[in-house]
Amino acid sequence: MADLAGRVVIVTGGSGGLGRAVVPTLAGMGARVVWTRRPGSGEQPGRGSEPAAPDGAEVRAVDVTEPDEAARLVRETIERQGGLYGVVCLVGAFVAGSAEAVSPGDWRRMLAVNLDSAFYVVQAALPHLVRQGRGRIVTVGARTALAPRPGLAAYGVAKRALVELTRFLAEDLRGTGVTANCVAPGTIDTEPNRKARPDADRRLWAPPPAIARVIGWLLSDEAGVVNGAVLPVEGPALP
Repeated sequence: MADLAGRVVIVTGGSGGLGRAVVPTLAGMGARVVWTRRPGSGEQPGRGSEPAAPDGAEVRAVDVTEPDEAARLVRETIERQGGLYGVVCLVGAFVAGSAEAVSPGDWRRMLAVNLDSAFYVVQAALPHLVRQGRGRIVTVGARTALAPRPGLAAYGVAKRALVELTRFLAEDLRGTGVTANCVAPGTIDTEPNRKARPDADRRLWAPPPAIARVIGWLLSDEAGVVNGAVLPVEGPALP
């Protein structure tokens, strides 16, 4: 694995199904991880209690769909940790439904959770990252954002917007030493997904540790030549 020794990385949504793999993976690579959970979400349905923070990691209860909260997270991370090197945007939500069926509330929620949360944190982090001349941004899109499927209008549009945001960030950041890339998983092999689809063929699902290793690599020096990429991450499972 690449070396992230001493580098401060914010991981939004660290208590989610993917975050539970990403946080310890990055900590194991030497990063100083500041990860967020939603306020009041210490116990999450279908996921059990909040995971313990690895040594050196810091947990923050922050609603990153609120711009002021996102800005405070970034500002206080820089003040308390002495800097910031990377931002990994894992916060997300899913709702099924065609364009005809989706409610206005679900439409707004998909955009707020999947798109706005990433934009606000990244926007707050950019001045610091650009000023120091190095940094990494990694977002998490979805396979359905690249290949639309029926019945996923609001979710797919929100994730597609996140993919495009990442591409525009990459162009804005070209030549600054800061990169922006996106991973686009298919179905992730998490406990909630197993319960929701008990009869599915999970051999085609992406295991969280495998996705976490890809994210870790995108944060590394070795991946400095990669900018604006959208990487599909799906089964068969990696060893």
